Amino acid sequence: MRPAVEILASSVGSLTADWERFFEWKRIEREDEPRRVSLKVMLRGTCDRTRLLDPVENFTLFSEHKAGLVKIIGQNHQFLGVRTVTANAS
Repeated sequence: MRPAVEILASSVGSLTADWERFFEWKRIEREDEPRRVSLKVMLRGTCDRTRLLDPVENFTLFSEHKAGLVKIIGQNHQFLGVRTVTANAS
């Protein structure tokens, strides 16, 4: 069993989101990788210099709701899927 602090540290979400909206970053480069929940995987998957700005530039959506403007961040599987499709299209 993993320590709770590692699970919390490997979660990704918007600073303004409720904790329930955070998600675990389980893969680094490909959808067919084994799922691993760890701080190392999350950091390598989101903070590597080849990917650092991609979630901010291409996977952040602002949507108007009754409560006001909401920021939505693409999850790990969406990020990897779109990157795979665009790489194969080139």
